[in-house]
Amino acid sequence: MLSRREILTQLTAGVAGSMLLPSLPVLAAEPVSSITGPITGGRRGHPFSAFVDDLDTYGYVEEEYFLEGDAVQYRPTTDLSKDGKWDVEPGDKARYKTRLLVRRPKDPAKFNGTVVVEWLNVTVGWEIALLGSVSRDLYRDGFAFVMVSCQQIGLNGFALAPQGLKRWDPDRYGTLSTPGDSYSFDMFSQAGRAVGPTRPSSSVDPLGGLEVKQVIATGASQSAGRLRTYMNAIHPRDQVFDAYMPMIDFGVRVSFDDKVLDLTVPSSSSPDTGFFQPTCIRDDLDVPTIVVNSETETLFSLATKQPDTEKFRFWEVAGASHAPQPNSKYMESLRRRDGLMGASLSIGSKITWQPTADAALVALARWAAGGTAPAEQARIEVTEGTNPQVVRDEHGNARGGVRLPEVEVPIACNKGETAAFSLASLYGTSKPLPSEVLKQLYPTPEVYQQKVSEAAEAALKAGVIRPGRVDEYVEQAKHVQV
Repeated sequence: MLSRREILTQLTAGVAGSMLLPSLPVLAAEPVSSITGPITGGRRGHPFSAFVDDLDTYGYVEEEYFLEGDAVQYRPTTDLSKDGKWDVEPGDKARYKTRLLVRRPKDPAKFNGTVVVEWLNVTVGWEIALLGSVSRDLYRDGFAFVMVSCQQIGLNGFALAPQGLKRWDPDRYGTLSTPGDSYSFDMFSQAGRAVGPTRPSSSVDPLGGLEVKQVIATGASQSAGRLRTYMNAIHPRDQVFDAYMPMIDFGVRVSFDDKVLDLTVPSSSSPDTGFFQPTCIRDDLDVPTIVVNSETETLFSLATKQPDTEKFRFWEVAGASHAPQPNSKYMESLRRRDGLMGASLSIGSKITWQPTADAALVALARWAAGGTAPAEQARIEVTEGTNPQVVRDEHGNARGGVRLPEVEVPIACNKGETAAFSLASLYGTSKPLPSEVLKQLYPTPEVYQQKVSEAAEAALKAGVIRPGRVDEYVEQAKHVQV
């Protein structure tokens, strides 16, 4: 079994590559922030992380706003224990100016009342928005999306290869500033308030007057770690968000200092920095949470796996990887359009977790609004003992977990892990099944298509995909050679 240090070393590299509260503390006075926008102009003529296709086809508009004010950094007043039950107090205050990228329905009648606030991921040295990017079902469901720039790397980029906002378009973003990542948690709270149901009346409204009923916070990979810290320490104080959805979450937290993860500075990703530490989500959180994971995080998060409860659900998608091929294609489209660094890759699992995240978000919004809790989903099966491994079927695919048609009606072995850990293991693998096996499983194309249709309907009934995804599966099956 790997030592704790080896696990942290691999975990840091991995993330780099990619219930009533017992007693509420006295709430600090809410900082006052101001909003300007919509922002236009600049050298590029569009926002960083802008939608790569035409949002108008979904009846949505995309606009960018600047948010500025005074943020506080927080100091822990208790040990940062593994159970996540922490207390913090406000410390120094400093000025910041950041941005909100907003996607909302043009027609207020199409808005479902829920705003999703995403903590933009900065692990590759520039900001990535994930929800509503690779899969598009959520635009049919009427959510509003607000993506928040919270971290130094997002604004300034890596030390030796800067591609942050200010370098990418200094005319547009040159005035943005953050005093450090220790202030990011309060900045996130202020962003949530600025688009929430009790947002101040102002001539500048990022939501165009939409009537907001609830706000859900989300973040992926490194941002899921920051969100985990926020949930444990800041949510009890600020009570800004009505629900949380960490995605591809390794089960770790970050601290309250200004350390950054910079891939051009090897020492920043050393386990000696203590940047990531295995930590649970506190089990007395008073709002619902769904964690949506791929197979990649399964073994890493064993130490912090938590049971489903009346306020908590944990879904992990069998066969999906942290950075599957559909995500890589999306990243490549951003790189081509915006001149961003990074390799062009066509490797990894072909199963993406994002359609399941779409379904989870719909279920979470209903749950947060007082509706029924989402169904509990089976966990990916893992062997017992000192060297746990994912249990696999005769085709090499994982047993258990959320079962999408790709694993229920397999034409390939898709894994969220590789035999040897490396940064490439975040992509997983995909290996076609032998032709003779395919012939045994599916004597005719019609047999395959029927099985895919049945598996898609079963996934829809289980609540792990949206209705539009069923049609996509059926159409894709018509073009598969078996």
